[in-house]
Amino acid sequence: MSLESQVFAALKPLVPLQNGGARVYPLILPQGQNTPITPAIRFQFISSETSTDVCGDGGDATANTRIQVDAYSVDFDTCRSLRLQVIAAMTAMSTPTVWDGGFDDYEPDTKLYRCSMDFVTHPSSA
Repeated sequence: MSLESQVFAALKPLVPLQNGGARVYPLILPQGQNTPITPAIRFQFISSETSTDVCGDGGDATANTRIQVDAYSVDFDTCRSLRLQVIAAMTAMSTPTVWDGGFDDYEPDTKLYRCSMDFVTHPSSA
């Protein structure tokens, strides 16, 4: 299973839709009148660092990858609650993943609270 699939599978149960979908998005947070955007989660891969050993470079399969996950909500308490759930879900993934800090923010243009979190995967440790 790709790392993107693992991240999506870990986060999907945190923001489900009644039709079986989820408000988990790679790269961008969709906006519009008909889009139920909150609470929602956005993730993106920030960087990768390959792990080289005597067998060579394992490429993406063994790269330590930095992932930024942003939780969005119209109220701060919901956003902070979702933040704790995201940390628990990401650190429970089958690929060893550690939380590496983050910050809270308010985006006046979207009128949304955001809790941003950084994670680092360590697949070579699995």
